[in-house]
Amino acid sequence: VEPPRVASARFNGAGTRINVPFTEETSVRDPPPGCGEVLDAASLEGLGASPSCLWPDKGTLQVLLGVGATVLPGHELRLHADANLRTADFVSDPAGQAPFVVLPPTVSAPPEIVMEGPEAIGSCDTATVTASATAARPLVYTWGC
Repeated sequence: VEPPRVASARFNGAGTRINVPFTEETSVRDPPPGCGEVLDAASLEGLGASPSCLWPDKGTLQVLLGVGATVLPGHELRLHADANLRTADFVSDPAGQAPFVVLPPTVSAPPEIVMEGPEAIGSCDTATVTASATAARPLVYTWGC
C-alpha cells in the first residue's frame, strides 16, 4: 500500500503559516507530534524560533512559523526520517523523505504602511518623514530622494 505523500506545501496569505496537506489521512497520533518529530533538522532551521506544528485533521499539517523565520517560497522541506507517518489504518510503508517545495500564497495580504510628515515644504526647507509598517514578516524597503 502506498504511503501518504505531501500533496503540496503553501504559505498562507500573511506568510506566517505553511499548510501541508497529504494525499490521504495519516497515522498521526494523539497528541500529535511536534515539529522536531515531523520535519528534519535542515527544514527546522528556516522555521524560526519555536515553530509549532498543528494537525487540524489527520491529513493536514500546519506549520506556524516562529520569530525570525527565513523560509521563503521555493525552499525545500523534508519529513523527519523517524516521523513514521503511514496511512490512517497503518497498513502502508512509512512516508518517505522526498523533498517538497514551499509554494507562495495564493493571495498575499499586503502590509499596512503609514507615512507621516508635512504635506508641503519649501524648496530649501528640511522635513522629517517617518514611515512604519505592520506585516507578519520583516519588511525590506529602500528610501531615497
